[in-house]
Amino acid sequence: DVDSAPGGGSTFRFSVLVRTADAPERIAAAADDAVVGPARPMRILLAEDNDVNRMLVSRVLAQSGHRVDEAVDGREALHAALRVDYDLILMDMQMPVMDGMEATRAIRALPGAGSAVPIVALTADALPEHHRTYIEAGVDLVLTKPIDWRLLNRTLARFGVDPEGGGATPWSRSLNSPMTRSPLTAVDSLPVFDDARVEEGLAVLPPKRVAAMLAMLPDEIRTRLDAYRGAVATGDADACRRAAHTLRGLAANFGAARLEAASRSAEAAIGSPGAEQAALELLEAAVDATFAASVDLIARFDEKV
Repeated sequence: DVDSAPGGGSTFRFSVLVRTADAPERIAAAADDAVVGPARPMRILLAEDNDVNRMLVSRVLAQSGHRVDEAVDGREALHAALRVDYDLILMDMQMPVMDGMEATRAIRALPGAGSAVPIVALTADALPEHHRTYIEAGVDLVLTKPIDWRLLNRTLARFGVDPEGGGATPWSRSLNSPMTRSPLTAVDSLPVFDDARVEEGLAVLPPKRVAAMLAMLPDEIRTRLDAYRGAVATGDADACRRAAHTLRGLAANFGAARLEAASRSAEAAIGSPGAEQAALELLEAAVDATFAASVDLIARFDEKV
């Protein structure tokens, strides 16, 4: 029907026959649940500064079969990411010392496969423009607090399964499988001195000479560590690289496996301030361990004289 009058406009009336349909969002949710299913066991790093929140999330994840490491700030999270290959990182965005965005940027700057670890932001900030900032910093997905546990489980399942149906994604591994990140291997899992390499490389020399050379090692590596530390403080990338490279060579010659790996990490971290600082802490710990273990190693060769 049409009603029309000059100068008054026109009014149109019509009818349309349509079918009743289910709400699209309910269909989508059902499809998600059908496709994703439960999350497989994963090794997860949880970075959260609030003790109660951290305990709650950690226990819920552990109850679902996941292995969870905890960090109380972004710097600890970065340090943990240097040491361990994680299947996924849950990152609070507002933390002291180093916030979630800064930690995410530093992790994305790491060399090798470690930079591609999925990072899911946890935040009470619901503003879309802030979420875009988190994504631009390198976060893969943003979940808002309070946590929807059902949504979190679906999120973990998605990151643990190849969307093409081909099985596990490149970053997913069994919890008991060896860690293969290069060059940032799990440094603490390595022996301070590799006995096989020590015997192969040093046992061909007279024991007295080996003991004398080992006695010189602590002062030498301390000098190189100080040089690396000073270069990090001044932002001198070339000096950082020289000190780390020299340390790596010294460690390799003496079979100091942990120090060699830490030096390689320090060398790889050059150019990313957050990663450099975390690698420095790793290097300092490896130097201290090498100092302590070298005393026993010297005594071992002294006994052969």
